[in-house]
Amino acid sequence: PDATRPELTDVSQEILVVEDEPLVAAVIARTLERKGHRPLLAHRPSEALRLWEAHPSVALVICDVSMAEMQGPELVQLLRQSGREFRVIYVTGYQPDGSLGEPGDRILTKPFSPRDLLQAVSASARQTERAS
Repeated sequence: PDATRPELTDVSQEILVVEDEPLVAAVIARTLERKGHRPLLAHRPSEALRLWEAHPSVALVICDVSMAEMQGPELVQLLRQSGREFRVIYVTGYQPDGSLGEPGDRILTKPFSPRDLLQAVSASARQTERAS
């Protein structure tokens, strides 16, 4: 069974996590930290925008789809206007309809395990490696 699972990439990276549910945000951050990543937590899109400006090395954004201040895809579009290259993993409690995000963006449906999260992060990193 392990042969069918994608390898987990061990490359440490700075990851912006935008999640308005504190418990979910904490689990995501702890999972990423244990794998050696540096998560930057934002509980609101306005916090995410400030962190984005302060941390130009962010390579990946993990973003909740549905938030009170602004929807996740709207926030990601604002971040993309900066012209910086980054990958996106959307987190949602709803069944995605296929129109979410842009080609290459990933979707992780709640509830998910720490392994599911790390596999999505690794797959996202491998996708970037292939593109370059």
